[in-house]
Amino acid sequence: IRFTPAKSSADYQGTLYIDTETFAIVKADYQYSEKGLNRENISRGGHTELSERIFRINYQPLGNKWYIQSIWQQAKAYDDKAKDSVRYKTEYAVTRLDTNQREKFEYGDQIQWDEVFLLKNDAYSADFWKDYTIVVPTEAESNLLIEKQTKITPTTLESNKDTSTVAQINNKTDKYRKKRRFSNLIYTLASPYFVQVAASNLSLAYNDGKGFEFQENLSFNPIQLANSFGLGAEYRIYRNITASYQGFVGFGRLKAIGIEAGLQGRILLSSPKKRPLYLTWGAHYMNLAVLRTIKIIDNPADKRLVVNETTFERKTVRMDVGKQQDIIKGALGIEVDFNHATSFFANVGYFVPLSMREGIYFQDRGFVFARKQRRWIDANDSKLTIQADGSRLTSVPFKTNFTVQIGIRGSLKFRR
Repeated sequence: IRFTPAKSSADYQGTLYIDTETFAIVKADYQYSEKGLNRENISRGGHTELSERIFRINYQPLGNKWYIQSIWQQAKAYDDKAKDSVRYKTEYAVTRLDTNQREKFEYGDQIQWDEVFLLKNDAYSADFWKDYTIVVPTEAESNLLIEKQTKITPTTLESNKDTSTVAQINNKTDKYRKKRRFSNLIYTLASPYFVQVAASNLSLAYNDGKGFEFQENLSFNPIQLANSFGLGAEYRIYRNITASYQGFVGFGRLKAIGIEAGLQGRILLSSPKKRPLYLTWGAHYMNLAVLRTIKIIDNPADKRLVVNETTFERKTVRMDVGKQQDIIKGALGIEVDFNHATSFFANVGYFVPLSMREGIYFQDRGFVFARKQRRWIDANDSKLTIQADGSRLTSVPFKTNFTVQIGIRGSLKFRR
């Protein structure tokens, strides 16, 4: 049965071979359509562009059941970086069946997207399916690399570690993969900071004597959460110890904004072949601002806002009350692999403050990474009055001791 795209959005075209007695699919011979190639090239990114990708799957009967006999695929592409065409093949061939085992594969034995295969698990038997051939093989299938009976086995590689080219490539690739496993992007999906507020009502008043003044009242619960999410990277420097850097952006009325950099390590808790579960620890320097939005100020072009000789140029300016601190953060947590390239983590961090600035904070509103004007009015400024539940203060009654982080680590993909 030949099939072609009925719609322009279809990804594949090819031929299916079906046994007329059992109606079992005997063979699938298909490839990407023009639309499929375009979609694949967009999703792949990078500097290679596919011009062809062909797939072939063979099934053969053994007893009263049909089994996969082989899977083959070939791709052609043009490499913009190398200015040359490339072609690659992958092959999977069944040479032994064991229908009595129903054991579930351990996590450590499962194939992952970044696994490298340069060895055959078993010696390939070209005659295994000889008596069961249903479909005449194509020229490409009859010339499978595995059919060439390359005399390379795990035993030979072990005895020729210094001379075997394949063994050397395998060792280098394995080391590269292990190194890459710890070169990760970090996506902190949620990082709430627990803020203790030593006041239920906060009154703020300011008058600079030059025409700029405000008076605001805010109410608080004893414990509040300052929300943020983060993005960063880490790189392994020694065994299970990595150096990391991450930036945080806050959202909502009470937010946390900052950066952190430091070291972290992990200790394997699970058995080697089980899904990896780690105990993690970390020591980081952080510059952290915990801010509660007071109001958004309109800033018309004909009357720009000026705070302590700083002129704000955007249409609106955000006014917050809060603290900016330099701190050392110690953290403990757990991490579990989702697959060999991605893991989930959760940790609790405790803060030791080094220095602090507090008061009223002004910032231009706009795109997160755009250049903005910023200005603090310190809490002890004589023009600023802070009252908490009717009592005069010279500080902001916020205290932040710890945070909980939940996120994802994803391996970076390096292209060669």
